[in-house]
Amino acid sequence: MGIEPTYSISFDAGTLTDEQRDGTACVACGTDLAVTGLPSVPVGVVKGAMVFACTRHTQDATAGKSSDWPGGEPRGVRTLEEIADDAQWALFEGIKRVERDHGPKASNVALRLIRAVVVDETVPEVEGIALLREVSRGEIDRAAARLDEIAG
Repeated sequence: MGIEPTYSISFDAGTLTDEQRDGTACVACGTDLAVTGLPSVPVGVVKGAMVFACTRHTQDATAGKSSDWPGGEPRGVRTLEEIADDAQWALFEGIKRVERDHGPKASNVALRLIRAVVVDETVPEVEGIALLREVSRGEIDRAAARLDEIAG
């Protein structure tokens, strides 16, 4: 499966100069990209070599296209709101699992612990993660005692 270029421009591969086919000149205007330092982007492959165009001649080839990635785009381009929603959902599912596996006292300790780490900032993150692992292993009383000791 080939990778589609991110930018597109129409050009006739048969009329390209050697420099354009080598990727050192713009396929639209012939400008020497190495000398001018103009910003350029890959726009295709001709006989196994990637060819480029000045950004002033290109358009975004991804506009209006969907993707195979979750949410339609790679994680790096997902909005902060989408990432926060995913994190909240994972937290909710984790708390439900702890309660199902170890009872309401365990979920109560887990919620207190998360609040102490994230909201109150009375428990260091690394310590909080270690205590959450204890809760998930069923060591609820031990984690609760340590939480009380650290957070007060």
